[in-house]
Amino acid sequence: MYLWERFLKLQEEKLGKSTVEQWLRCLKVKEYDAANLYLQAENAFQIAWFNEHIRHVAKKKFYNNNGRPIAIHLSYGKPCIEPVAPVKPARAEIFVGDTPEPDNTYSKFIVNKGNLLTAKFFDSFFSSCPVLELGTFNPLFIFGNTGFGKTHLLHACANTYTSLGKKVLFVKAQTFTQHIVTAFQEKKVHDFRQLYRACDVLVVDDVHLFGKKTATQEEFFHTFNYLHTREKQIILSSKDHPQDLKNIEERLVSRFEWGLVLPLTALSYAEKAQMVLAKSQALGCALDKATLDFLLQTFQDLHHLNQALYILNLRTSKGHIDLEKAKSVLSSLAQKAHGQVLTYDRILRIVSEFFNIQINDIVGKSRCRDCLLPRKLAMYLCRTELKMPYVKIGDVFSRDHSTVMSSIKLISDALSTQDAKVTMPLSSLQKQVANY
Repeated sequence: MYLWERFLKLQEEKLGKSTVEQWLRCLKVKEYDAANLYLQAENAFQIAWFNEHIRHVAKKKFYNNNGRPIAIHLSYGKPCIEPVAPVKPARAEIFVGDTPEPDNTYSKFIVNKGNLLTAKFFDSFFSSCPVLELGTFNPLFIFGNTGFGKTHLLHACANTYTSLGKKVLFVKAQTFTQHIVTAFQEKKVHDFRQLYRACDVLVVDDVHLFGKKTATQEEFFHTFNYLHTREKQIILSSKDHPQDLKNIEERLVSRFEWGLVLPLTALSYAEKAQMVLAKSQALGCALDKATLDFLLQTFQDLHHLNQALYILNLRTSKGHIDLEKAKSVLSSLAQKAHGQVLTYDRILRIVSEFFNIQINDIVGKSRCRDCLLPRKLAMYLCRTELKMPYVKIGDVFSRDHSTVMSSIKLISDALSTQDAKVTMPLSSLQKQVANY
């Protein structure tokens, strides 16, 4: 296929010929049409690498002669004897689901003490899935912080149902929202609904990102109702429990709780080490204890740990990886991950410890004199360090945006006049924040 070959040439200029030979030219073209390209990989690692490093580039660069994006589908295993039937361009060229990583299986999900309930359910789910009818627990709602394994489990669910011959649609929350925007812009609402309502299983990752998106929530409400009344399985993930979701309509929150709500908690240091060692062995990389400790201390969640391992596998030769080599190869990713650790929760903790007051006093309704300056400084840091919108800061501090703007302006004015009562504590706080 000419377009694919041209894309490979462009990637050779950016990544180098050896990288393209190792990771991209090994992907064989199985079938293609005006809106789809089907590629055959040799193993799951090639697919995982493509999804991590190339898919976002392909979405921006891979178009047909009519200027329409071409969706790239990857699979591995024995090639199909018969070509894959092309998807009708009228819908597929605009609305394409995300691809779950085939390597994310339940057998590779690491269980910890806080996940026993969820683990026992999925152990039963995956061992007896042919018996577990669609809609038995509907929806399945998995919640937990970033890096706790939500996406891994969703991929495993999608892959399991696909292997059983079910029609599965897996999408990230951002993809669902983009599909709605496109549907209205392109006047393809019928095609959008036809795609989402034709599936046996709908899997949506990170539904907390629907917050404040009115059109998204409205359409998802109707999609949910349509599938649920027909006993089609719905599987969702979020960083929060349904009751803790912010800016999500109550009618959606109640539906999220109709089925089974399952929590995920953080892995311990030892459990993360187990996961990293298993993944590195699968990739053919040998890590000594010093390198393993560096990875675990530098990358706090599973997402960044997985990224680090794939980069090490790409940028180093197979075999032993020493500490200095790992530090050199991963310096950019470490800086990126380090910067993402800072959150408004951490800012509140820093401020509360500095002034020796409770976080609840900072974000609560208290008007005590000792709380006023810490509250204003915390708001100021949220605005300057995290670039948070005034409305979002107001949500955190239970105040309207005009109050937030006024508080931040007071701190800015005090800085301009070099008011020591503000500049001295703020300088100390900024130094602590910069260490994250």
